[in-house]
Amino acid sequence: VLQLTLLIGSAWKIAERRRVEAEMPHQSALSRRIIDSIPDLIFFKDVKSVYLGCNKAFERFTGRTEMEQVGKTDFDFFDHELAESFQKKDHEMLDTCQSSSNEEWVTYPDGSKVLLDTLKTPFCGIDGKLLGLVGISRDITERKLKEQEIEEKNAELERFTYTVSHDLKSPLVTIKTFLGYLEADIKLPDNDRIQQDLGFMHNAADKMSQLLNELLELSRVGRINNPPQNVAFMDVVNDAVRLDAGRISKRGVTVKIIDSPVILCGDRARLVEIWQNLVENSVKYSGDEPVPYIEIGCENKDNTSVFFVRDNGIGIDPQYHEKVFSLFDKLDSTSEGTGLGLALVKRIVELYGGRIWVESQGVGHGSCFRFTLPEAIQKEGGTQCAVNRL
Repeated sequence: VLQLTLLIGSAWKIAERRRVEAEMPHQSALSRRIIDSIPDLIFFKDVKSVYLGCNKAFERFTGRTEMEQVGKTDFDFFDHELAESFQKKDHEMLDTCQSSSNEEWVTYPDGSKVLLDTLKTPFCGIDGKLLGLVGISRDITERKLKEQEIEEKNAELERFTYTVSHDLKSPLVTIKTFLGYLEADIKLPDNDRIQQDLGFMHNAADKMSQLLNELLELSRVGRINNPPQNVAFMDVVNDAVRLDAGRISKRGVTVKIIDSPVILCGDRARLVEIWQNLVENSVKYSGDEPVPYIEIGCENKDNTSVFFVRDNGIGIDPQYHEKVFSLFDKLDSTSEGTGLGLALVKRIVELYGGRIWVESQGVGHGSCFRFTLPEAIQKEGGTQCAVNRL
């Protein structure tokens, strides 16, 4: 019986081994399909950083098939500095035999740049001998941009909280102070002082009202919509100039509008706000220029419509070219307004898929604000606005 049991056991082990051996090609093919289906970049290298294989995602990344990469190194695919960096990280990980990860900017063959989070881990043979490494790279560009956006929003919120509390507190203090003066002046009575007290209080209340209105306007961008419509660039600009006519006339500014056939598609009121705020900004900072002027137009650059508002005002130092679009940032703290105008313009431009920037050689050289509105450009032959962007 014992011999029969041993015989049966031996036969079972042989059968099991043959079954496993028969399944190995199938399991290998399955493993390969699984690896190729993973969207992350997966690659294998030996201890000298020579490629042993990769998945389909890595093939697409390098623009070469797996067979074209096997036996090659990073120096065959990337520039010398980047390849050297890759191999240095390979050797650091292999020397310690400990998994490591790092973030690195890499350029695709088509020129686009992505941020990769790469994990490298060693692999060994059955005998425990180190054979090489496995690398897994994940594109985290979008995640990193979102993180940066959140950080910027948090910083903006901090500035918002501080500025609102400061700017609202200031007129309130003024009103409260002159209420005390008013009580005393009424008892005298001193009509001139009473009128002066009331004047200061009215100015403080107007300043508070302006701040609250502009904050409300900023909060509405992206939430409250007007029906989208096709509107000519010239009509939008003329509307904006008419709204700023009082300031323009008072300062004696000459406004030149360069004719353009561009048709815009979107919320007309929001589009007008862009040019209105930019024109108002140019008038406000025209300085002591004896013949102030503003030029408004649209240029075609690389098949992209680039709008501009150019002036010969006081100009902006290059170090402040980004700061001027920040919430509540005013380069001249004594100037009128709350510092929300350009922040509002930037937000509207971005909601239309565009960007805005300023060009100025510095103080005394004027400024030129340029921006794009790709999602508001009505394509040739278009008949109506199908999407309300704001």
